[in-house]
Amino acid sequence: MWLIGIAPQDMIHAGSLLGQKIIMTEFIGYVDLANLKAAGAFAQTKSVIMCTYFLCGFANFASIGIQIGGIGGLTPKNKPLLAQFGMRALLAGTLASLLSATVVGMIIGLGSSALITPSNFEYECSDFSGTGSRSSPDNVR
Repeated sequence: MWLIGIAPQDMIHAGSLLGQKIIMTEFIGYVDLANLKAAGAFAQTKSVIMCTYFLCGFANFASIGIQIGGIGGLTPKNKPLLAQFGMRALLAGTLASLLSATVVGMIIGLGSSALITPSNFEYECSDFSGTGSRSSPDNVR
């Protein structure tokens, strides 16, 4: 949890929620998240928001079983192959959810500077000679 940017005080709760999501379902994780939030267990609001994002997804054992059963019903001879990919799908789905939470955490971590408004919108602009110059949108060629 440290790697994705969860506050150190909230790592135990976030790890517990992730475990609940993988072993059970995301719905149980969301119920527990609501209970933890109502109890004021989280030190930072950012952690609650990031937990909301990484709980979103179908990377759990029940969903993998449903996928293997559903797709395996369409092609019974390939069911063993689908079962081999089950754990890989679980890992890939979990990493995708964690990546989404990480991106959201990075955006939240930037604070108000992450908001792009006309007053703070500046970017690098290169002319044809290869030198860079800071430009505002009003004088872009």
